[in-house]
Amino acid sequence: MVEYGKVSTAQIIMTLLVCKVFTVITYTPVYTDKSEITAVFLGGACSTFILLAAAVPIILLMRKTNEDVVSLSYRIHPVFGKAVFLLLFASTMVVSINTLVHLQFFMVNAVFPNVNAWIIVVTMFLAAFYAVFMGMEGLFRTGAIVCLLLALFLVTIGFTLYDRIDLLNLKPLMYDPVKSVLSVAWQDTSKNMELLLFMLLIPNAKGKMSRSVVIYVLATSAMLCLISFLVATVLGEFTFRQIFPFYMIASVVDVEIIRRFDAIHMTIWVLTAFLRTSIFMLAANSLLHRVLPHRLAKWSLSAVGALILGFSLFLSSKLQYNNMIYQFFETGIPLVVLTIILPIILLLFHRKTVPPQTAQKQKEGLQE
Repeated sequence: MVEYGKVSTAQIIMTLLVCKVFTVITYTPVYTDKSEITAVFLGGACSTFILLAAAVPIILLMRKTNEDVVSLSYRIHPVFGKAVFLLLFASTMVVSINTLVHLQFFMVNAVFPNVNAWIIVVTMFLAAFYAVFMGMEGLFRTGAIVCLLLALFLVTIGFTLYDRIDLLNLKPLMYDPVKSVLSVAWQDTSKNMELLLFMLLIPNAKGKMSRSVVIYVLATSAMLCLISFLVATVLGEFTFRQIFPFYMIASVVDVEIIRRFDAIHMTIWVLTAFLRTSIFMLAANSLLHRVLPHRLAKWSLSAVGALILGFSLFLSSKLQYNNMIYQFFETGIPLVVLTIILPIILLLFHRKTVPPQTAQKQKEGLQE
């Protein structure tokens, strides 16, 4: 995102944390038995170590250069650069589209059952499109504010549900516990496409991005463990019959000050969806803007917006296709290719493609 200016690493961490939390609160799995509830909680903790290991190539790349992955890929070879661009562009577009589709699914099924899906998709798209048009700085400042509100919400709901927590719901795993925990851990790890944005935001960060990745991983893991723990210990067997378990535990909160936590939860859900759609749309626009000819570059946002809106409306009416895309990302293949294999390739070729004097200047700049 070279042409969009600079933002602090703190804002980057907080904004991408909000983006990640959207997938956590939307897709807490529906389990087949109680032992899997415990597996989800333990799997969330194990995913921390897997994600930290997966992020090592990104961290090493950030310590070597101040350039983003697209520039480094083109330096290796133009054909390789175009292939990397296509993979990154497709991934950022799919995540933005997927977020819009997931939001309308939640709103139609849990909040407004009589509203047409296209109204929700178009409304959120227009808000995200305008945010991208206004620029990167305002979007990441908004993300930092929403992150603080989200943290306050999670802490508050945790305290108010204290008397409803039943640790007996966390029963020992009886059937193939290692496989169950590792399976959940890998699923949680595969849903961290926000790591792509760290690689694209290297030139835009004011601060050490390598440290930011570690903080992001630890923060998202803490959020995941907290949400999984609350769902498992509060709902128990009732979790099996809920499409949106975390939304359900918000609806059962009843305190004197705030009577409707589910309304606050809905607001948080909409804000996280807005930020996730906007950030990935911004990334897709930045990628397309860089490869288009100068006379066409000014239309990049319009093209990206038209594609996102068109596919979102189509997939909203054909959820089976959206589920197929979601299941493919859940395999972890996109994450492995783009956040592990790609940084390793760039690290191997970095010394060969950068002149010694330039490499020395980059090293001095990183040390400052």
